[in-house]
Amino acid sequence: MGRRGRLPDPNSARTREAIARAKSLGIAKPNTPAAKVPMPSTIKGRAAAVRFWKTHADGLAQSNRLRPELADSFAMLCSIYADTQDLEQLVAEQGWTVATTINPTARLLLNARRDFVALAKEFGLTAASSQRIPVDTGASDGQENADEAALRAFTG
Repeated sequence: MGRRGRLPDPNSARTREAIARAKSLGIAKPNTPAAKVPMPSTIKGRAAAVRFWKTHADGLAQSNRLRPELADSFAMLCSIYADTQDLEQLVAEQGWTVATTINPTARLLLNARRDFVALAKEFGLTAASSQRIPVDTGASDGQENADEAALRAFTG
């Protein structure tokens, strides 16, 4: 079945109020501290992949976007990132075209970039996908910020 109306904005004040209300009633999921996700052995031999893991894994784990069951998928993303770095160097040396056609290495690079963006969306690493992920503003304990309090007092 379809939905009625547009999808709710996860960052709207109304959504944040509903989440705060659910947390105060004990309905919402409690925030559990993020566990450190171990790096899979499949990427340990690739320096670029390890660097990408170390740069992004802790932040994703803190925001609960990277959990132990998703470690292999994130390792695949790290591996695609390393492949992209290697292919960019090859294309820089060989050029984008060979004779009158596109370089096969350049085609691999384009495919790797497409795969990287598609998988990065799943973890909220693109600009558009990070906007769709709710932001915890600290107002979850029922406190409202000063602007909302002033507006509420003004409007009655």
